[in-house]
Amino acid sequence: MDNSCGGLGATTANGVTTAGPFATTPCLAQYRVSVPNGNREWLLSGRVDYEFSDKDKIFGRVKFDRGSQPTYTDPIDPLFNIQSNQPQNEGQLNYTHVFTPRVVNNFVGSVLYYSALFQSPNSAAPFPHFPLF
Repeated sequence: MDNSCGGLGATTANGVTTAGPFATTPCLAQYRVSVPNGNREWLLSGRVDYEFSDKDKIFGRVKFDRGSQPTYTDPIDPLFNIQSNQPQNEGQLNYTHVFTPRVVNNFVGSVLYYSALFQSPNSAAPFPHFPLF
């Protein structure tokens, strides 16, 4: 077991780890925990290309993203976890017409919708833990 505390020659006495040239500076206290608050997401995208002629081409694409991402994960009780529901929709339409080899017209139209709602998965569940509410 390495008690080097960052490689500074630390010593451990009475459960306190110290470091430094005289072993009087306490190391950073750490608390590690693994609690559930997973990222759930699905993504759907598609694209269609169509060539009317050598001079006219069009394509369209769409993307739908639905997800629930962890914003805050409470290390003590998962009732206090906060998640962010982030729906996103986007689409694009591109039309290209070639008049001559040196003159080209290109139209690009696109839309985007994004929302981020930060909330507890069950807003009423933490209230019994606080009798004053």
